[in-house]
Amino acid sequence: MSKQPDDRRYDALYAGAFARVTRELRRLIGPDAEDIAQEAFLVAHQRWDVVQTLDRPEAWVRRVALRMSGRRARRERHRQALEAATDPPRTFTAPDLDLVSALLELPDRHAAAVRLHHLEDRPMTEVAERLGCSEGAAKVLLVRARRVLAERIVGLTGHWVSEHTWSVDGIARHLKAIGWSSHAGAVIDGDLGGRGGRWELTVSNGSYLFRRDDGARFDHGATRLIGSALEMAPTLNTGRARYHARVDGRRLALRFADATIPPHLGVPEGIWAGMFFDVAPFIRADAPGHL
Repeated sequence: MSKQPDDRRYDALYAGAFARVTRELRRLIGPDAEDIAQEAFLVAHQRWDVVQTLDRPEAWVRRVALRMSGRRARRERHRQALEAATDPPRTFTAPDLDLVSALLELPDRHAAAVRLHHLEDRPMTEVAERLGCSEGAAKVLLVRARRVLAERIVGLTGHWVSEHTWSVDGIARHLKAIGWSSHAGAVIDGDLGGRGGRWELTVSNGSYLFRRDDGARFDHGATRLIGSALEMAPTLNTGRARYHARVDGRRLALRFADATIPPHLGVPEGIWAGMFFDVAPFIRADAPGHL
């Protein structure tokens, strides 16, 4: 049997928490924050017989507001798509996904870390206690959650396939054109197994997998966004490579910037990047997934 609503407790919650919830939402979604906060508190009032029994009614209101924000953002994207057939090219400073939707799609523990620390202003000691781990582990989880959020917000998460299909002769011509014909045999036979194909890149939850369309895996490791640059750190090698990255609709363009990865088969990382990434953009092949 539900408890009878206590409007005085609701009035106290509204008076004490509305401004705080609105302020936190505004950091995430901008000028619509007050309207969404009002809607969330209205839902809380309609269900107050249940909400008043919760340990943290304010946290419940926040979650409702986040879900409302996500639904509103999706409706707005659909409306904009109908109103305009083309949009200005988008870079990492103009994300394809809003923060609220990205947060709702995070794995549970990642989302919990972000919510507890950034939305509920809980100290890391309490975050760690609620997650059942050490404070150091909670900090690592929060860092990973931020990386995953950044990846999702810019629309990088997903499975990408290169527009360009390489033949063996095409690879040889490319290496000759950039002055590395003497390494053609090492590249084609040593690393590519004597064949070409299309390159595929999967990015998910701070990790990447790079392979050929026949399933042959070339590389995998961790990813990190630094401004508009995508950093890849291979698991089976030392160092990292950075690429200028641009997401434009369903296309991902990568251009080599620099690397600290030692040469492979005598070939510098920039040469591999020229063949794998610089020649043509990648096309989104499916919906975002997990490695």
